[in-house]
Amino acid sequence: MAKYPTLVQCDKRGQIVIPKNIRLELGINKKTGFIVYSVTKEGLLLKRVKLKK
Repeated sequence: MAKYPTLVQCDKRGQIVIPKNIRLELGINKKTGFIVYSVTKEGLLLKRVKLKK
């Protein structure tokens, strides 16, 4: 896991980019799906899900 927090920023469409080193470490690619599992005052918790082909 990343040892230090990484700052990312939303673009004008509300999208954020997961940094490449984190994507590689977690095996995230363009076919990875996520659900927004939890929303709190501090942020979001995303969970990976397997998408059906």
